[in-house]
Amino acid sequence: GNALVGKDNVQVGIGNALVGKDNTLVGIGNALDGKGNTLVGKDNVLIGKADALVGRLDAVVGEDNALVGKVIALVGKDNALVGIGNALVGKDNVQVGIGNALVGKDNALVGKDNVLVGKVITLVGKDNALVGIGNALVGKDNVVVGKDNALVGIGNALVGKDNALVGIGNALVGKDNVQVGIGNALVGKDNTLVGIGNALVGKGNTLVGKDNVLIGKADALVGRL
Repeated sequence: GNALVGKDNVQVGIGNALVGKDNTLVGIGNALDGKGNTLVGKDNVLIGKADALVGRLDAVVGEDNALVGKVIALVGKDNALVGIGNALVGKDNVQVGIGNALVGKDNALVGKDNVLVGKVITLVGKDNALVGIGNALVGKDNVVVGKDNALVGIGNALVGKDNALVGIGNALVGKDNVQVGIGNALVGKDNTLVGIGNALVGKGNTLVGKDNVLIGKADALVGRL
């Protein structure tokens, strides 16, 4: 029950359809259209050039992609995707995990249920949302929007550029800030905040402590309450 149209193709299986040149198809119920592709699996759809697909219920459109997994959608060029229930659109991306969505170029994503939109981004974790350029994120339940930020932690929110944030439940909005701690809020530029439950608004400030509030410019505070 197979259908084959083309030149120099190899097809082994049941209920497959193959159109193109120099393709290899092994499996059940697959559809392949293109040149130089390899498809192994069940109920997959592949349209492209020099793609490799191993899996089930996958859809691939593009060139020079490598895909291994189940229920995956991939559109793009030079991508590598391994996992279950992922979606990838873009170029030169690497994605490994479950239930992730990635749109962009030159990104690396490892984890579960993450959303990544951008360029030159590294994301490792679970339930994160990341939008921007040149960011690095490791953790769970974080949100990052911006450029060249680094975030490690759980439940943080970061918006800005060139910031570094490490901790749990922090909020940071600004540029060139460093924040380490739990439950802190920082808004501004060139600030350093280390501690628990602090609030800092301003430029060039340093705050170390617990439950402090600092609003100013070039201030230094070490203490509690």
